[in-house]
This record gives sequence, structure tokens and C-alpha cells, in this order.
Amino acid sequence: MKEISNTKLESLLVDAAPISSAFGGDDADLAQKAMRRHYQRQKLRKFGAACVVGLVFAAVGLFFAHSGDERRTTAESAIATHGRPDPEKLKREITDLKREIEKQRLAIDQLTEKVRAYRRELGDPVDEFFTPEELCRLEWEKTAAIFLCRAEQLRTTNRTTEARREYEMIVTNYAESRAAKTAADFLHEDH
Repeated sequence: MKEISNTKLESLLVDAAPISSAFGGDDADLAQKAMRRHYQRQKLRKFGAACVVGLVFAAVGLFFAHSGDERRTTAESAIATHGRPDPEKLKREITDLKREIEKQRLAIDQLTEKVRAYRRELGDPVDEFFTPEELCRLEWEKTAAIFLCRAEQLRTTNRTTEARREYEMIVTNYAESRAAKTAADFLHEDH
């Protein structure tokens, strides 16, 4: 699967904006909507990345808190250096750590719910968390479809030369998209 950089995607969306507005109606602002949605998803990705970093820190903390062999080695060296610790103090510290872990779990749950609410605002399916690559691919496919619609409209209005250029552009710039396969079929029919 071909990866698309943000810069390339942004330039394609900017190119699609005036083209889609030339046709008026409900489809007039598809490129603008796609661009807005792209920027909203970028914000979501950043927020999601922050959540992932928090989860990683929590997991690392839990891993080191529960690694028995290293704790025993550390405990043995601590006893040799500082003497035996106070058991009551250790119980209090353990209780405090358990409370902190529970607070972190609640914070993670709250962040997850915020992400889901934000996705609902965007109109995305809440239960499906897409990777940034999948989101980028979806936007890329949508942009290719916009160009395909324009090419088909040009073809139906007997502007075949312009339509052919659009189909060639789709095949060149969106080679692995569904729209490129359709465009290639039209190009082969034309010969």
C-alpha cells in the first residue's frame, strides 16, 4: 500500500477544492470538508498519541513495580545499605501506590471516553479506532473519488479531452485507489 505524506495529501486536497466547487450543489464543498476533516483527524491523532504515551508510561511503571527478581535484588541491596525498612511504612506506601494506580486507570478511562466523544462529533464510527495510516488512506480514496466524479461529468458533457486528462491524472497520482482502477478502465475503453 502506497503511503502518502501529509504535504502531498494537503496539496491534493487544495487542488480538489476549486474543482469540486465548480460543480455547485451538495458536492461543491467536498474538498473543503475533506480538508477540514483531515485537520480534525490530525488533532485527534495528536490527542490519541498523548493517550498512548500515557498508557505506555503506566505500563512501564506497572512492569517495574511487579518485576520480582529485580525487586528482590534491589531489596537485598537496600537492606545491606540502609538496614530493614519499617513494615508499617511499607504498607502505607503500597496502599498509596494502589490508589495512584486506580487514579491512573480512571484517567485512562476518561481519556478514552473523550476520544470516543470527539470521534462522535466528527461523525466517525466510535467503536472503530483507525490508525493514522488508515485515516490518511480513507481521505486519499475520497479525494481520488472527487476527481473521478469530475472526470465522469466531463465525459458525459462530451468534453472528452479534459476527461481523459483527469483520468490520466487519477491513474498517475492515485495509482492504487479504487478510482484509479475505474479511470484506467475508461482509458482502455477510449482506445
